Amino acid sequence: TRTVDGTHTEPAGGPGIEVRGSAALQWDTMTDDSDNGLETNLWSLPFRVKVTNLGNRITIRARGSIRKIERTGFSSSLPESEWRNRIQEVALVREGRDLDWHIALGRVGSRATAAAGPFDGLSFSGRVGGEVRLGAFAGFAPEWEDLGFGTDDQLAGLTFHWHHRSAGGNILDMLIAGVGRYHESEISREYLTMTTTWRSGRRFSLLQGAEVDINRGWRKDAEGESVTLTGLALTGRYMVLDGLDVNLGYDDRRPVRTWETNELPDELFVDAGRLGWRAGVRWRTWRRMSLSLSGSTRQDDRFDQDSDSWNARLNMPDFPASRWSTYLAYRGFDGPYLSGSAPAGGMARSWPNGLRLNLDGGYYGYEGTYATDTRASSWVEAGASQDLGRHWSAAA
Repeated sequence: TRTVDGTHTEPAGGPGIEVRGSAALQWDTMTDDSDNGLETNLWSLPFRVKVTNLGNRITIRARGSIRKIERTGFSSSLPESEWRNRIQEVALVREGRDLDWHIALGRVGSRATAAAGPFDGLSFSGRVGGEVRLGAFAGFAPEWEDLGFGTDDQLAGLTFHWHHRSAGGNILDMLIAGVGRYHESEISREYLTMTTTWRSGRRFSLLQGAEVDINRGWRKDAEGESVTLTGLALTGRYMVLDGLDVNLGYDDRRPVRTWETNELPDELFVDAGRLGWRAGVRWRTWRRMSLSLSGSTRQDDRFDQDSDSWNARLNMPDFPASRWSTYLAYRGFDGPYLSGSAPAGGMARSWPNGLRLNLDGGYYGYEGTYATDTRASSWVEAGASQDLGRHWSAAA
């Protein structure tokens, strides 16, 4: 709609219902040529769909994957056929930064309730100030094995969301959630989460996440404390120069007992946490080439030796010629159990008609620390993909 020479023209009708997204049908098969005669077939249908223009800014969002596994020749402990579906979201949703109230109904998987994971129920939030939203949600937690619908586990929570954007373009976004999970009205877990993002232009960004568990009933008996800091993570990125970024991260997490795991032995929890640091640098050069270097170290209370890993990757678009791309990668690790490395590389060529061919290969090898076990393998992969018009593509 536009105004021309003082006249105003209205469209003849409103926009119709619109469907956007993607879906793919994938088939992966593995055959063992040894005497065991093992064979596995995996059928999967990943999808992400959004239906808009339903009226009053309401949309339908759906994402997840439908998977079926078929096996031949394995032991009787493994089923010959099973479904492993992961439906993360199927909901009627009304949200937008300019709207005063948000709502989601169905299999909810929105960012505001991410601390609780996907659930079947209702989520609501409303603006109480220019930059502050308060919300509440409740529903049934899906079956943890395949995210199937179930009513044995219930959850509920409250949210506080503050989003501030300064005149200079700096952004501070804070989301606090209090979540309670229960199994047939018995406490499974009650906890608080806080996620904060701070961006100062393009130069600097900081991401923080934390979890604090409130222990009551059997959980207090198991933990011995009323309040426990079970997770803390910090990640910072700084642009030193145009094209040169450095990042540093810290991660300290403890496993959490829930109703499903309250019978497991203490030794599986006491020493199963992780405390680690990671750092990296990324350099983008001329012709869109980029070099990424990163490393991490993880401390484990069960061992005197830390677990270290490192990674390097060089991406070279338009090399050795236009419409070609080449990459070289190297990964290595050293820990109390194993040490090894995995170099890899590949090339790809694309054409204007939507055809793309790729050839990749690499090596993987490791040595055991407490035994003479040494393994090594090499691999090669050839692939092709083709665009089939505007909406379809195929790959093999």
